[in-house]
Amino acid sequence: MFKSISLRIRIFLAMILLVLLASVLIVGVTVYQYDEETKEYNIDRFGRKEDNTRKDIDFELKRNLLENLTSDNLSKIFKMRIFEISSVHNLEISIYDLKGNLLISSTSTAFDKIDESVISPRILNELESNTNHRVFKNDEVENISFETSYTYISDLKLNNIGVLKLEFSQDNTMQQKAVSYTHLRAHETGRNL
Repeated sequence: MFKSISLRIRIFLAMILLVLLASVLIVGVTVYQYDEETKEYNIDRFGRKEDNTRKDIDFELKRNLLENLTSDNLSKIFKMRIFEISSVHNLEISIYDLKGNLLISSTSTAFDKIDESVISPRILNELESNTNHRVFKNDEVENISFETSYTYISDLKLNNIGVLKLEFSQDNTMQQKAVSYTHLRAHETGRNL
């Protein structure tokens, strides 16, 4: 059957097949690259939010200038301010003592499923053993990206007095739909991206 088709038609069909294969590969690589850039952007964005939140936490500690700053004082210092800081930076904030027991937390909807009353010993050990004293977790569930970090809270003499847990979630569904729509339109018009 294939031999009865002229050489010109076979070459034409082979070229069409190659163009279609190249288009599929380009779309695949573009979607993969977009996903990687989205993940990197979300991590960088979380890092900026984390830095600014740490500055607010440090400012609040300096503003309250207690001579005997301990883990017990943290819940009093941040009693109302934790909600303001959480709202400004759009992060969920939890403060724990050095043993991992919850002292105070801003309320959450995206993270309600997780038991937040105690930090696992594994994370506390990881936090203590890291040179930068930071633990970062990044998970994605149903196109929602969850970033979580754990760092120490230090007093003015740089003694660790607590653990700061920051959580951020972002729904990436709209970005995924935009990429799919763009590729669909490009395919319909015959353009490559």
